[in-house]
Amino acid sequence: MGSMLLFPVLLAISFWSCADMQSVPEQTPEVLVQMMGTSAKMLCKLRSRDTVHWYKLAPGERPKRILYETGGTPVFDDSSDRNRIQVRNDPTQPIYHLTINSLTLRDSGVYYCAYWYTTTVLAGSNTLAREQS
Repeated sequence: MGSMLLFPVLLAISFWSCADMQSVPEQTPEVLVQMMGTSAKMLCKLRSRDTVHWYKLAPGERPKRILYETGGTPVFDDSSDRNRIQVRNDPTQPIYHLTINSLTLRDSGVYYCAYWYTTTVLAGSNTLAREQS
């Protein structure tokens, strides 16, 4: 069996202040196991349409924003990511999809979708880690 990457989703990690629980982004799936070289798909559901930011927290590093998406247009912080990472939104619901293609070990980390709620950032997360053999 080849190397695998594990994508558990941590719905409980959130940051909010004076916000109701419905405002916290919901991310799925709970666990997704993918082979290296394949694709991983993550979903972020908000209460309403908004500008969505996607962040990655790699082991031992600070969080890094990958991109933000507003009005159907993704803006990448690192232009090289646009070759492997796709983001799209559902035209009928406030649901946003992040796809990472050609997975490698450097894709390991915790992935957050977030948006601004007044002056507070609300975030959910997905974790991508290498399966130990």
